[in-house]
Amino acid sequence: MIVYDNGKVNVLAENRCANTSMYRHFKLPLYGMMYGNTREQLRNKWKTNPSEKIVVLRHPYQRVHSAIACHQLRGVPAYHAYQNSSIEERQKHQFFWEYKDNLEKPYHEYMHANILSHCLPYLRHLIGVNFRYINFDRIGEYLDVHDGPKTNTTSKDFSVDFLDYVELDEIKFERFLYEEYLHRFEEITPEEWKEKTITA
Repeated sequence: MIVYDNGKVNVLAENRCANTSMYRHFKLPLYGMMYGNTREQLRNKWKTNPSEKIVVLRHPYQRVHSAIACHQLRGVPAYHAYQNSSIEERQKHQFFWEYKDNLEKPYHEYMHANILSHCLPYLRHLIGVNFRYINFDRIGEYLDVHDGPKTNTTSKDFSVDFLDYVELDEIKFERFLYEEYLHRFEEITPEEWKEKTITA
């Protein structure tokens, strides 16, 4: 997750919503804002930052599919790397140290926590806030997405597998909000985005 105000735009990109590419776009330490901050703290910071609010909107079903795929791509290797490392190695590795409570869990519990952390509903937290958005379907027009952990997940179909991580009513409400936000708010153009975020 990233919240960043560069003085022109105040950006919120949740996990599996191009947050890795956002960190790289703004040349920030990768995932640095997630160390020592809760999601609630970051969202509150975004709500109070002075610049115009921008959100990356991603279809919630596609996002859960992506979270499951991301776990296979990155979560499983991270878990095994942690299990096979010494205490000294773990202490030197910031990711291991920050997420050791999850990495020390039995694998099934870790898997659940890891996937959930990448698809926690976020659209309900935006109710009552005015913003413009970047549609994740067009993210390549805004950001260089070649460096992040891409899962190439395009499906927007509902799956009963989602119910292992989110409540049915909750994920359905997220889809309603996603469609409502696309209809109600304005999309920032790629040209304006680049003008306000890329310095010469």
